[in-house]
Amino acid sequence: MKRKRMMVGLLALVAVCVVTAVIIYFYVRQRVNFAGVAGDARVANITLPDGFGVQVFADGLSGPRFMAVGPDGVLYVADRGNDRIVALPDANGDGQADEIRVVADGLNNPHNLVYHEGSWYVAVTEGVVRLDDTDGDGVAEGFTTLLDTFLPPGQHSSRTIAFLPDGRLLISAGSTCNVCEEEDPRRAAITVYDSPVGQDQLTGEQIYATGLRNAVGLAIHPETGAVWATNNGRDLLGDDLPPVLAGERRSFHVLMEVLDHDDRRIDHRADRDRDAAERHDVRIDPLEVHDDEGRENPERQTEH
Repeated sequence: MKRKRMMVGLLALVAVCVVTAVIIYFYVRQRVNFAGVAGDARVANITLPDGFGVQVFADGLSGPRFMAVGPDGVLYVADRGNDRIVALPDANGDGQADEIRVVADGLNNPHNLVYHEGSWYVAVTEGVVRLDDTDGDGVAEGFTTLLDTFLPPGQHSSRTIAFLPDGRLLISAGSTCNVCEEEDPRRAAITVYDSPVGQDQLTGEQIYATGLRNAVGLAIHPETGAVWATNNGRDLLGDDLPPVLAGERRSFHVLMEVLDHDDRRIDHRADRDRDAAERHDVRIDPLEVHDDEGRENPERQTEH
């Protein structure tokens, strides 16, 4: 009898553990994208249009994503994994960086950078910092934290900034989870601030656009001043759901926006008007959008 009670108790314990594990799995899978960890990493097989070529410009970086050309014609890169901003000069124009020059380090996961009115503005996990090269030696001596309130990082720790034509600063921050109701209205949204030039902190905070789960890339159209963004929709829907289209709403444009999937846990602000323009593979995660004004390849205006 005693042995039977022990067996029943053991089975009950196992059942509780299994149920608990299932609950934890379904809870966590809504907040964590396992694909990047469990996915099969391979060397990219890149297919290029006629007249294009590809080669390694610089190595020794860790998770670089966004880059920008400075006023000196040098390429600057947000070296995220190494918590630094680096310059990659190519003085002889051979398509390979001459060196990796550290402009600033000790930054927290720098994601993108923009040169504006004499300074570099860098998006970091907690907000925005400004870098100033006061003596012109190519290394930033001035370091000003303009914003540090985008915490905790949550599932999406990268931030992206861009300047509007009137000098105001945009910053995008993805959702804190896969799909949920956000407590901070600045998450899964784009926020705008007054011009930071000459200021020690950002002011005039306003929500600029909402309903964007993770607007990784931001760009300003050079002629119209319209804001363009790339938006990564929710994970774990499989390879074929939902279909994704390029769309637009007034002066705010979204590339690869999820259109036909209705997750009723979330208010998708259904009054958004979108005009379908192009269909893409849902396995593509759009990151950056760039307007080349037809100079680089006039026959292909949309690249991804």
